[in-house]
Amino acid sequence: MFPSADLVVTPNRWLHGVQLARKGQLPLSEWFNIVWTFGGGFGARELWSASTVGLAAFTGHEINVPRAPVSVATMGQVTGMAARMLVEAGHVFHDFDTLDGEGEPAKWRIRHMAETPDGPQTDLWVLLHPEADIQEDAVFGPRPLPFAPTVTDNPISGDWTSLHRGLEGLMDQTTH
Repeated sequence: MFPSADLVVTPNRWLHGVQLARKGQLPLSEWFNIVWTFGGGFGARELWSASTVGLAAFTGHEINVPRAPVSVATMGQVTGMAARMLVEAGHVFHDFDTLDGEGEPAKWRIRHMAETPDGPQTDLWVLLHPEADIQEDAVFGPRPLPFAPTVTDNPISGDWTSLHRGLEGLMDQTTH
């Protein structure tokens, strides 16, 4: 049982996750859950939201994606991509960064929400689709930075060997 992710994982499945991690790949189904929620309709489009459970054990943050008119597959892909960036690539998110896929016109804004006694139970990285069903200023307060000009694109991809190197370093420490 892996309680921080609300998962019950068989020993074989856990070992499979360890093998993936040693290759530098995030074992999504062994280390944390992505929970999707259907949020009703918006005109002719469905609204979906998603959040991770258990990612904070590895990054100190969970990921939350408020309702947006995107497919459940897109919601899962964006959530999984952000999780992979944090764990596999050692990427560091900053409040008001943007996230997008290769060639995607829509940029998802990243906002930080701190753990509070009457709010989230852990720190969150909130991924906001441009059409998210949320009043950003009311929830997060004023923006920390102005919007970048539309022609600005400063991609940061992280170090995709980060997880593999970190685990190898950990293994070296435990065997010496």
